Amino acid sequence: MNKESLPVLISYAYEKQFDWNKVRAVASEIDLLIDCGAFTVHKKGKVIRLEEYYDFLYKIDFPIVDYFALDSIGDPVKTFSNFMQMMEDGFTPLPIFTRGDSLGQLEQYYKYSDYVALGGLWAGGENDPGYVKYIMEEGFKGRKTHWLGFAVHDLMLHYKPYSVDATNWKRALLYGELAIYTKQGFKRARRTDFKKSKIPPHANDITRLGFDPYLLKDEKSWRGVHTYAHEISTVSYLTYARELKKKIGTRFYFVCNAQHELDFLLELKRKGY
Repeated sequence: MNKESLPVLISYAYEKQFDWNKVRAVASEIDLLIDCGAFTVHKKGKVIRLEEYYDFLYKIDFPIVDYFALDSIGDPVKTFSNFMQMMEDGFTPLPIFTRGDSLGQLEQYYKYSDYVALGGLWAGGENDPGYVKYIMEEGFKGRKTHWLGFAVHDLMLHYKPYSVDATNWKRALLYGELAIYTKQGFKRARRTDFKKSKIPPHANDITRLGFDPYLLKDEKSWRGVHTYAHEISTVSYLTYARELKKKIGTRFYFVCNAQHELDFLLELKRKGY
């Protein structure tokens, strides 16, 4: 069994998808980071009120790593106002610096916390890497930061953020794309690639992970919640997360949106992955 705690991020937006008694029971096995869920509900045209977020945080009666302030998507002024209100109400959240805010505002956040989250990194445009380079070099300047929903390997190696969170580990489940972690980095293959080839793609690399690549030619290995392909990708990311922390100190938080996802991760971790 791998005794290191598993870094996990759970969003308030998915509160009802979890059995919190079960989460409490495994609290000693995970390093839990709580996200407010503003971005998720914003995509549905909704907003989260501070009082609702407070009620959720009050229910968490077991140790966690930290929790983020309630940001307001596209509104840096409201985001800062929410942060200050939470501080006034007795909370100590991690502040979120949103895309479009000023470097002066970033300095204000660092007056209250030595750990600031950076949001809006996936803006959907080709200038995303350019923005990351700008804000990390001009604003964060090597200070402790968390990249929200953003885990681009080359940029992480260069800027060494303290922590990141991402759903990358679920690509096989969500998009039918297998991720195989090797000494040379990630190798990828789609479900259709295994059907077309007589010899499975990256067969040797998959075998080295302890899996049978020929099973991936079967459609059943790709369908369902806990599939063979999903297991391979998850094991790859568990290995990657450990090596990333060892190599550059960055903590990779696994985004979980439902209880079965957390259960699946812990099941593999307990097997020694």
